[in-house]
Amino acid sequence: MSVYFSEKFKKIRKDKDLTQEQIAEIFHISPKCVSRWETGATYPDIELLPSIASYFEITVDELLGVDKIKDNERITGLDIEICNKWHNGYIGDALEIARNAVREFPQEYKLQLRLAMTLDMPFESDEEKKKDNLLESINILERILENSTDDEIRNSALYTLSRNYKKAGDIEKAVETAKKLSGAAGSSDVVLTQIYEGGELHEHLKKNIANYTHSLAWDINQLANSMYNSGSHERIELNNKAIGIIDLIYENGDYGFDNFYLSRYYFELAENYCGINDMDNALSCLEKAAQHAVDFDALKDFKQHTSLAVQGLGITGMLAKNIPTNQCYDLLHGHLPHVSFDLIKNDERYKAVISKLEKHAKSY
Repeated sequence: MSVYFSEKFKKIRKDKDLTQEQIAEIFHISPKCVSRWETGATYPDIELLPSIASYFEITVDELLGVDKIKDNERITGLDIEICNKWHNGYIGDALEIARNAVREFPQEYKLQLRLAMTLDMPFESDEEKKKDNLLESINILERILENSTDDEIRNSALYTLSRNYKKAGDIEKAVETAKKLSGAAGSSDVVLTQIYEGGELHEHLKKNIANYTHSLAWDINQLANSMYNSGSHERIELNNKAIGIIDLIYENGDYGFDNFYLSRYYFELAENYCGINDMDNALSCLEKAAQHAVDFDALKDFKQHTSLAVQGLGITGMLAKNIPTNQCYDLLHGHLPHVSFDLIKNDERYKAVISKLEKHAKSY
């Protein structure tokens, strides 16, 4: 609370256009004492607080920053509420909460970022509304970068904005924005491995391993999909390598967040195996895609990893930043309808996959 007092006191003193020396005279204390209040080094005697509050025509609660504390609690509560709606697939509800939150706290950049991210989510079916949402998201992110000085918020805004510029067709701006993000070699993740020691170092290394495993698998998948034709043996081999990278680290099958991407990778493999008429592998991959979707949607019950390289970690990856989806629903209604599985759709194993997804799917 003393931190809030120091900020508040310094602000109201300056608003009154008073020097520290003048304040010292008013309250019969030394200028050094006033200076220490404003740096948070010391705190006024409790008997003096009502006099200070009365002089500046505010309440003691306002002087102590109780209003700030209440605001922070409210902001945190709204942030959690938005993220919970994301997790459960209620993106429309999340958008309404985020809009109201920004109206309530128009200078809170964390809530502005949540609104921009929500606008960017795949819940709107009308193409014109999608475009409007994308442009609104871009405008919010640009304003955040113009005004916010918080490194974490700015980094998230840069990441989201670079992707949104690409969606809007402005590749030049997308590249320019992406290049403002710190390179891997100079990132805090790398530098901190040279600073931390003991248990703190071990925890940080495990987080890096989890995050880099995901990144490496993703890059291999993207190389496969961008460089080789669908159904090619090279594309299949590379996507199997991406999965193999994840399996190498999570030997106990405790994939956590990476269930999200494993579901996607296996689904793509199923499509590619169909392209070379390997129906047995196609069905096996669809079964695995469905199981990983189920496992991802059940992550709210996830405790911690048991695989050696990441042992003891909780959820890692973008899920820790609340990526929204119901993977079973997306797989069933967002992906399967757009891919031809005519050669296997009458197979009992395929029907079992559909039944499993229907059982666990939860619409937005």
